[in-house]
Amino acid sequence: MCQRGATCDTRLLHVSGLIYQMDERTSTFNRILKSHQERVLTMAQGTSPHELISGGQDGSILIWDLRTGKKLVRHRVHDSAITSVQTVGRLIFSGACL
Repeated sequence: MCQRGATCDTRLLHVSGLIYQMDERTSTFNRILKSHQERVLTMAQGTSPHELISGGQDGSILIWDLRTGKKLVRHRVHDSAITSVQTVGRLIFSGACL
């Protein structure tokens, strides 16, 4: 999840509508990110090393700050489930089921 040259000490796991953040140093889940209304279907590295982008069955994309665990932005971008998200530079691309 980290870009080259960045320190990465986080692992992520998504189950249903929750994203679990693990501290690699202690091998324990230290944070639960919850804000999707339905299941989380996809995740990607954000536009900075400390950001996570998640896409859900609820048609929304969420941008998270992994340092704090707080949701930075919610975008309702599709009427159907988001099945993929990816960043290119500062742009975020998403794909959805029809």
